[in-house]
Amino acid sequence: MSTILPGFGPPCCMSPTDPPRLEKDAPKPQLSRMEEARRIIEEYANDLREIIKKLTGRLH
Repeated sequence: MSTILPGFGPPCCMSPTDPPRLEKDAPKPQLSRMEEARRIIEEYANDLREIIKKLTGRLH
């Protein structure tokens, strides 16, 4: 008799006819919260630099 853990179904989730998953089909790993925050901050800083360049160009 096999024991099924609570919250887990029987090991019948994949049928033998399912095609093998290719690596390109695999979901992309999510960035950690720190990496995501850093990416957003870098985008914001780049946008601010662009605005500053445009404004200083108009003043001179």
